[in-house]
Amino acid sequence: MLLLPVLRAAGPRWVASNGAGWQNDGSPITWYQNNVSYFIDAGPLSSSVSNAAATQIVNAAAQVWNIQYSNLVLSNGGSLNEDVSSSNVYLGSNGPIWPADVDSSNYAAKQIAVVFDADGTLIDMLLGSGASSPSACRQNAAVENVDKFIQPGNIAHAIILLNGRCTGPAPEQQLQMQYQLMRVFGRVIGLAWSQVNDNVFTGAPQPTYQQQLHWPIMHPIDIVCGTYTYQCLPNPFTLRDDDRCSVHLLYGLGAYASTDGEYLTGFVKFPTGEGMDGVNVTATRQGVQGQYGVEGWQTTSAVTGALYRRSSGNPVAGGLSGFPAVQGTLNSNYQGYWTMAEVPAIPTTSWNNVIVAAESVNPLYRGSYAVGPTSAGMILPSGTVGPSVFSVVGRYGAQSTTNIVSTASSDCSTGSDGTESAPATVAPSGMWSGKICGYGHTSWGSITVQAGRTATLEVIALDENNSASMAKMQPVLGLWHGSDPTGTRPTIAATGTAFNGRQNGTTQLTATFTTSETVRFVVADQRGSGRPDFAYSARLLYADSVRPARLGNNGGTVTITGVGFQPGNTVTVGGVAASVVSLSPTQIVVNAPTLSALNGNTTNDVVVSDLRTGGTSTITGGLLYGSSTGDVLTVVTAPLATTDVGAANTFAVRLTNSSNAPVAGVTITVRVTAGSATLAPCGATTCTVLTDGTGLARVQAAASAAGSITLLATTTSGAQASAQFSATLTSQSLSPVRPVEYIAATANAPFSPEVMVLRNGLRISGQPVQWTVGSGAVQLASTQNSAQSTSMADGSAIVSATGALAAGAQATVQACAWTNACTSLTLVGVSPDAFRLQGIAGDAQVVQSGSRLGAITLRVVDAAGNGVAGAAVSIRQQVTAWQPPCPATGRCAVPPVYGSAVTSAISDDDGLLSIAPMQFDGTAATTQIVAATGTSGFFSVSLVKEP
Repeated sequence: MLLLPVLRAAGPRWVASNGAGWQNDGSPITWYQNNVSYFIDAGPLSSSVSNAAATQIVNAAAQVWNIQYSNLVLSNGGSLNEDVSSSNVYLGSNGPIWPADVDSSNYAAKQIAVVFDADGTLIDMLLGSGASSPSACRQNAAVENVDKFIQPGNIAHAIILLNGRCTGPAPEQQLQMQYQLMRVFGRVIGLAWSQVNDNVFTGAPQPTYQQQLHWPIMHPIDIVCGTYTYQCLPNPFTLRDDDRCSVHLLYGLGAYASTDGEYLTGFVKFPTGEGMDGVNVTATRQGVQGQYGVEGWQTTSAVTGALYRRSSGNPVAGGLSGFPAVQGTLNSNYQGYWTMAEVPAIPTTSWNNVIVAAESVNPLYRGSYAVGPTSAGMILPSGTVGPSVFSVVGRYGAQSTTNIVSTASSDCSTGSDGTESAPATVAPSGMWSGKICGYGHTSWGSITVQAGRTATLEVIALDENNSASMAKMQPVLGLWHGSDPTGTRPTIAATGTAFNGRQNGTTQLTATFTTSETVRFVVADQRGSGRPDFAYSARLLYADSVRPARLGNNGGTVTITGVGFQPGNTVTVGGVAASVVSLSPTQIVVNAPTLSALNGNTTNDVVVSDLRTGGTSTITGGLLYGSSTGDVLTVVTAPLATTDVGAANTFAVRLTNSSNAPVAGVTITVRVTAGSATLAPCGATTCTVLTDGTGLARVQAAASAAGSITLLATTTSGAQASAQFSATLTSQSLSPVRPVEYIAATANAPFSPEVMVLRNGLRISGQPVQWTVGSGAVQLASTQNSAQSTSMADGSAIVSATGALAAGAQATVQACAWTNACTSLTLVGVSPDAFRLQGIAGDAQVVQSGSRLGAITLRVVDAAGNGVAGAAVSIRQQVTAWQPPCPATGRCAVPPVYGSAVTSAISDDDGLLSIAPMQFDGTAATTQIVAATGTSGFFSVSLVKEP
């Protein structure tokens, strides 16, 4: 049998929690003894109100709370030892320093100190300059500070300050002071604010006299009808039924002590069984004898879940600690639980009904005006909470009910949520929906990003109709580096307060990425709560890349890839609008502006914007125009000096920057500047092609008439390279794939000369080709000066060869077919001193431990950037355990070594070689690869498999 304390109406002001160190977990915090004495300042309240007159005001305000069937007794214990003022109170490093008898350490002798702040200096000292101004008297005429709590969870001491500047010669001023002090005493004894007959406050519908008579003294916010708010309600110095019920709940004698009231308890629950907190439950009496009927006013109220944990913090702002930040129990039996005590019976009847109905808490009642556990904001009830009817026979008793709201949200599935240690990969579209269900639940995701990018994470809280709402979940967002340890605060970006977005119910987080990595993010409720009706929709707006990365002066079409793109998104390049051609969640195609529209700026940010939500994503320097000054075009493959009309001849150039590194994604324009030829793949005399990952761009030139032909390749920055060839009507020819090939100047350097066998400009297979050494230290087929091969299906003919060329020495190899179709290939020896290593592909891998590392590709080049064949490359690999970043102080831990290997490779005819990384399946580790060639060629890389 579940035993729950019968201790709620509107709810206590404070609830003990073992999370804050209190022993009375889940119990209201009340005074540590039933007889609580207040002690009054020895001085006058003001020049208009003497000490004696002020004492009468204090006594009148306090005695209201001494009621029948309550253990609590507030009594005047006498005078303080002094006239408390700024002459004997000052601010210390930890707060105000009071006279010894006023200080909280004296709680056993003097529980409540009532201080007369005649000139307002103490209130100004505590609340800020100007707080005691007469214009602020509605808020600061009476100020309380409950400043000591003791085990097992009780109030031990309080100080009340009365603002002398709020008094005067008019009797109404003193009555207003008494009214406000009465409400302050209610707070000091531990009562929460209460919502009963709230139309008295809202004015809709127009309140009746009886509703005003039953509007509790402990209403959260006064109504203003004139200078003095006590005049706005009848009998302002008389407790209402709800006020008395609240006192009985905290200090009552028990469920059967009274002969004139009913104890009512209950639960409001979701269909899942989880309690529904934050529902204001009201009681209205109904007569069942005679013609009395249903009363037109609410008698008392309670708030569901008032005993349960009010807020637990979240991963973004951090967990809460200490009292009063942490209140309430985490015992799930207290979720959705409510209690009303001493609900009075209808006079002159022995039998009546009590109709318990539900309503939402007024959204204005939050923070210091909170009703029950709603300080962080009200939560709309889920579904329609139907009424419960209690039949009260006799004059006292105790009854309970459980209201399972069938129309409330019944799904607690959180979908594919990840955890902090194993975040889920973001949806491919960058858009998803989820639910924060179960107290303390959080949703974690991850995405791989590049440096120089920004992203916007947007989360919209939804109600049961999938409409945006600020009265359900309160989303907060945080973003971490993937390598950050768990349990830490966000290191990249955080939005710790909900609803900062432009749209209703939206929380937005913008982040800037300075390194390429996998990051993790969280979606959580600001209060740390979670319920079946805490649904949300999310979007991550992230632009990752632009292709091509460079354009000509006239602009052109580019494709932006990323996630989270939506119809209506706009794109700017360098601040100038780019027209959207097509859009999908992962790709936007736009027409980029011309260079002149960008005022000649060749490096431009690409920004994707959502004007509806205000979300943006930027690729810094994402689009370049033309090649940069200092880029160099070099002919890699020139057409045959003499070729057949109609025969396709390769013209290839490589674009490198001033550091001799290949430049990818740049437009190269190739033109036929003399003679007659057609360029493929464009089928015209002018063709534009993009450089690939190695900076290479190629076309096929086919002469359309006999004669001399000149080809010119150019970039927008003025770099150029040209080649010439002659076309004849000869129908049979050989075309060298590499007219000039660079060979390692070492003994027995292997390479493979290659030609294309053409007939009438078409590649043919099965044609024998005779190879001979023309000059130099070269051997064919290992030891011969001549050899034979046959053209393959693609028309190529290849022969194995070795070279023993000295550095700078040259040799020639001749290939002939049909006896009279010959071509010569030139070989150049490259000294090992000139060897360099370039990373081409796969050298920046970071994968998860469950994935495989791919091969990396390196290229051996000489000082001019030419690929070197036959170069011996030594390769050392070592696999060590994956390690997090080193600590800020102290030494880095030495990771254990899982394995190592030493291998070698020989560069092919383009100088390329491939390395398969050493790795262990399913193991988080770092593979360190070091490659060396010649005397100066060196390349190292670390590939990471993260946990």
